[in-house]
Amino acid sequence: MLRKLATILLISINILLLKGQYTLQNAIDFADQSTLSGQYELAIKEYQRVMYFTDTINPGILLKLGDCYYKAGDHNKAKSFYDRAFFLSDNPDIKSIAVFNKISALIAEKNYSYALIELYNLSDTTFQSYTDEINLLFAICYFGLEDFDKSKNHFIRVVEDSPSTVAKIDSLFTIRKLYMKPNPNRASTLSLILPGIGQFYGGNIKEGLNSFILTESLLALGVYIAYKYTFLDAAFSILPWYQRYYLGGMDKAKELADYKRQQKRGDMYKQILDIISSINPI
Repeated sequence: MLRKLATILLISINILLLKGQYTLQNAIDFADQSTLSGQYELAIKEYQRVMYFTDTINPGILLKLGDCYYKAGDHNKAKSFYDRAFFLSDNPDIKSIAVFNKISALIAEKNYSYALIELYNLSDTTFQSYTDEINLLFAICYFGLEDFDKSKNHFIRVVEDSPSTVAKIDSLFTIRKLYMKPNPNRASTLSLILPGIGQFYGGNIKEGLNSFILTESLLALGVYIAYKYTFLDAAFSILPWYQRYYLGGMDKAKELADYKRQQKRGDMYKQILDIISSINPI
């Protein structure tokens, strides 16, 4: 019992000594350096220690904690700290960074609808100097939601002072095959008509050949068994396998077409951002 009390007393004394010797700025500098070197868990612990030894809540530290969680991939905690930083700060810069970073976290989660809600809630008076940033976030959200007309309009607003850049972005959206093809439903339908054609349409020749050869081989085997024995023998032995690969080929064609389309949209998205950043770094 005495040993336990002595241990508690020693811990209490150490805490008091730490409170006297702890240099907050050194701790913040260390946490900042840890963040820069990608040691986010270490930085989080240090920022939290700073919060513990600080009498008042520092919105700037909350913002940094949000950034650490964001970079570590924990978007839920990041959003929580961004919210706290926003509501507890009177500094317009901190409030702006907090809300924009929260929207970025929502976009990273592909929660484009919620990100749009946050964007529509922005006050014109508070964020009037961030028009380009807001339009860019709107454009990204609408692009993610596949509302390409609205996305194009907001991208163009970011670069409206440069007619040549506007023309470049407009031309990208005009070429619909850059972001609308191949159509996954069409790929599935084509494979319904003839196995393998959907994969050919999606640009995957190897998968198309595999699907065609496999299903047609099973069909030929089924015909042979029906001729050699009975139709029921062919149905019971071959039909389940044929149905499996036939329907599986349709699903695969749809999946491949969707993957190809997402790749093309990703390339187009990167082209747009490269065009914008070349004249208007944000």
